[in-house]
Amino acid sequence: GEPIFYGDGTSREVLHKMGVERARVVVIAIADPSATRKIVITVRDMNPKVQIVVNTRYLAEVEDLISIGADEVIPSEFEASIELFSRILQFYHMPKSLIGRYGDKFRRDHYRLFIRGETPKRLFHDTLALMPDADYESYMIEGGSPMANATFMSLDIQKKTGTHVVAVRRGSMVIQGIGHDFIFQEGDIILLIGDRPSLENAYNLFFKKG
Repeated sequence: GEPIFYGDGTSREVLHKMGVERARVVVIAIADPSATRKIVITVRDMNPKVQIVVNTRYLAEVEDLISIGADEVIPSEFEASIELFSRILQFYHMPKSLIGRYGDKFRRDHYRLFIRGETPKRLFHDTLALMPDADYESYMIEGGSPMANATFMSLDIQKKTGTHVVAVRRGSMVIQGIGHDFIFQEGDIILLIGDRPSLENAYNLFFKKG
């Protein structure tokens, strides 16, 4: 029972016949970058108040489409990255509500957190502001630490300290999804999340000198 129009979406005449001047939302989801840009510009000119939502294939097109009038741009390639990131957090038993907030924040900010190369620590800083009892810290494994050359499973960090290992930075690599057989090395930087007493407990047990 819904009306369907078939025609060239870049045409002002076609858009007029579709009633774009009265539309509240316009969704553009075609695989032609040039036509997508033209439709955004034309729709914005015909209806300055309409909400324009665009699905594009590539992250690199987000900022350009926003600059010419789109309100929301959803790059397909990045939705897969968000899903992967969410699954990593699920592996660490993060609350589903917190995982959802991560995805919402990425989309709300038009993916600028990743475009600008924000670090995992900054991502957690932004989100943990919503969780008054949670915090994070990053520590380096130094010589003599019981973590050096030990496996993740043998250390049983969560049970002993109440913290979660979110990621490990080793040289220029950031390693996520730490498995039971993962071996920590001297010089690794460990990103932990937990409440403040738990983080202090982890520091005293694994990172404190002497």
